Amino acid sequence: MMSTAHPDSAIQVRALPPSRVIGFAVALALAAIVLCLELACGHPHPGLDLRSVSAAGAPELLEAADPALPFEPGTVIASIAAGGGPRLALRGDDLSQEPDAAFASYAAFDEFLQRQQRIADILRAPQVELEAADGRVARLRPAAHRTAFDLPFIFWLQLVCAVGSWLTGAAIFAFRPQQAAAAYSAVAGFGAMLMAACAAVYSSRELALPAGLFRILSGGNHFGALLTIGAFMAVLWYYPQPLGRARPGLWLVLGFMTVWVCDFLEWLPFGNLFQQVVILAGYLVSVVLGMLQWRAARGDPLRRAALQWFLMSWFVGSGAFLALVSVPAILGLDSGGLQAYAFSFMLLIAVGLALGISRYRLFDLEIWWFRAVMLVLGGFSVILLDVLFAAMLHFEAPAALVASLILSSWLYFPARQWLMSRFLTGAQRLRVDDVPALLRDVLAPNAFAADELLPEALRQLFNPLALRVLAETQAEVTIAEEGLALRVPGIGGERAWEARFAGNGQRLFSRRDAQVAAAVRAVLDQVAAYQLAVERGIEQERARVAQDLHDDIGARLLTLLHRSEGEAAQAIRDVLASLRLTVYGLGARPQPIGNCLAQWRAEAGDRCEARGVRLEWNEHALVSTMLLDAPQQLNLARVLREALSNALRHARPTRIGIDVAIVDQMLEITLVNDGATLPPQQWRSGLGLRGMDQRMQRLGGSLTLHGDTSTTQLAIRLPLHG
Repeated sequence: MMSTAHPDSAIQVRALPPSRVIGFAVALALAAIVLCLELACGHPHPGLDLRSVSAAGAPELLEAADPALPFEPGTVIASIAAGGGPRLALRGDDLSQEPDAAFASYAAFDEFLQRQQRIADILRAPQVELEAADGRVARLRPAAHRTAFDLPFIFWLQLVCAVGSWLTGAAIFAFRPQQAAAAYSAVAGFGAMLMAACAAVYSSRELALPAGLFRILSGGNHFGALLTIGAFMAVLWYYPQPLGRARPGLWLVLGFMTVWVCDFLEWLPFGNLFQQVVILAGYLVSVVLGMLQWRAARGDPLRRAALQWFLMSWFVGSGAFLALVSVPAILGLDSGGLQAYAFSFMLLIAVGLALGISRYRLFDLEIWWFRAVMLVLGGFSVILLDVLFAAMLHFEAPAALVASLILSSWLYFPARQWLMSRFLTGAQRLRVDDVPALLRDVLAPNAFAADELLPEALRQLFNPLALRVLAETQAEVTIAEEGLALRVPGIGGERAWEARFAGNGQRLFSRRDAQVAAAVRAVLDQVAAYQLAVERGIEQERARVAQDLHDDIGARLLTLLHRSEGEAAQAIRDVLASLRLTVYGLGARPQPIGNCLAQWRAEAGDRCEARGVRLEWNEHALVSTMLLDAPQQLNLARVLREALSNALRHARPTRIGIDVAIVDQMLEITLVNDGATLPPQQWRSGLGLRGMDQRMQRLGGSLTLHGDTSTTQLAIRLPLHG
């Protein structure tokens, strides 16, 4: 056990295990359901479905359970009486589902309760007489009680809303008992359950309830409404961060409870109308508190991500409820018929909180909270169905249990899977077993370099809004800043990376994300190691081939050169130059582009000088940090040599101009000569031109020719890497 101090007082609160808190919540919910069923069914059942036409006018019959009743649907029932007793004229407002809306003053409400008592006394008689507006009289014998099948839909709707609100608040408190906001969430959930459960009984009555029971149920409904609004104001004071040093939560709840005491004793001015005004004022104050929390969270995306879902769930649900119930009552309009359906908006609050916890970790709860609640609801459905089958269908205990298990499985598991797949988005559904398939998207389309593998994987797995390299080292995958960021160690000796704002900023990183990222990183580390081993093997093989060419072929060519003269000797010198370039390219390492250009300029100058041709070499906008790797050095050198050879051999120019520039990460080399030749369109493509074009294509570049009978221009474009 762990003792924690509640933030609102100095009382030491002993924190219970979550299983006990949830078990108590389920037991209380079951007790509330059984009590509501007993109160709703434990009264005489005349089997009449009546509809109010007007408040003062008599109701009309919609349907009767007794087929022998001689009244057709639409018959106006003017009065009711016990067999041989005095008649009581019926009014449309006797059927009011929410007396607060129909009877604003305490005097009118007390008169309504007196009429309810008289009608309830009549219904307890063995025989009841009904008088139609046309003077016809019919007699019926009310059943001793209703069955659960006779209860209308609005009863079950309000009961579901009551249980859902209570279980959500209790489950939040079960896992965060040390947080004041969580404690008041449980209080608000209890108030919502009390409010909806009491309304479920009196709003679904067939015709009347005893006055004493009706007053208790109405008082319970008022108590729950005031407790809910007071507790939620306390929640907004504390969550996600206290708005001040004061601890007003307990005083807020006590203040609204004081209003309830005055209401129950009928001391409030304006009667039930004043209570509705207090509830509406509390809602408006909670709106102000929500705005203050939103303002306090500016610059803190974590708090705002949680707060926006939390506020939306509450204000949409409670605002819609007040708009359908409290506001019409304040304006003197009877909207009691909508109250039962308005409670579904209270259930919307509970569902919104549950989904907000699963998506944004409200109250710092992890995804297992959602699974725990779903598990409780599954077990709860089995118990509830078991009781209903046994009570209503008179099943034996084993048969009721089997039927409840089958039906709850058909309903619960598909609903659970749909909710999990619909709302637990993105990487929260990822499993470690899915890593190979996920990495296929990273490794298959492109051969990413080792330093690009990890960020690309993080981008595809989690779709973060931001990715950045970390300056500090990272030993293991960690979740930082309460879920805003995920930090992953680098691979292949590279630096670590940090992904921020998962799912395009719509959710926080979870522990499942960290597990998936760790598995992905382990695989990518092996991929990077494999790439490094392959590169080393290629370098070693290049070095071996270069050494063999130098020691064997080069030595033999030198021997042959010493024995030759004239054109044969010159041809051998050209072969040796090509061999030297090949050997150099095989063993070359990446070097600055300036060094390569200096070598090519020197060679071109020597060749032009030997032929008596003027060389004009110009360099523009060069970046010294740009590097050329071995294949680029080798192929560019050969393309330039072949282009220069073609110009000297075929065009016989007097001037050759070579311009070199770097534009938008692209190396551009242009060769222009003034020799006389055919236009390029009339050239026959030989091995030289085809070879030059193929070399540039292998490098990802391009080669183009332009010219006429007096000028020829060759343009080379090659993409560069930093």
